Amino acid sequence: MQNEKKDIITTPTTEPTLNELLGDTWLAETLGKEPDDVPVDTKLEPGEKIVGEMSPVERRIYAHSIKIDALSKMAKINAQYKHNDELMDEARILRHRARTLAKLMWSLIHDRVGYQGDGLGIRDSYKIVELVEGHGEPDLMQMIRDLIR
Repeated sequence: MQNEKKDIITTPTTEPTLNELLGDTWLAETLGKEPDDVPVDTKLEPGEKIVGEMSPVERRIYAHSIKIDALSKMAKINAQYKHNDELMDEARILRHRARTLAKLMWSLIHDRVGYQGDGLGIRDSYKIVELVEGHGEPDLMQMIRDLIR
């Protein structure tokens, strides 16, 4: 008998599921939960062009991102009030997770609608719009309102 080579690289017979890929991570746990709907009440502005509508998956990620971001803000306030470093670390983790979800959502949207750049927004009824030039410039009054909240 000749030495038979064993193929050490095997090809799986089926593609892994998303749950198998994500395992027991916060992302799998979060996306596995059905979120409450988070309405978008920002109206379409003059000059903005509708390029699509959010998919159910994008809406789910958006809702979780908004809710986790709100939790991170509450946790930060609580940590500051109690002068607790552990609570502050938890607030940072929540904020990072909210940002990660937002980045994932925008990546999915950009890929699906075939848009390059940062000029997209979400409007009423989950419409995806191309923003007008200058939209992302800071609004001094909004910045002041955010500071006093």
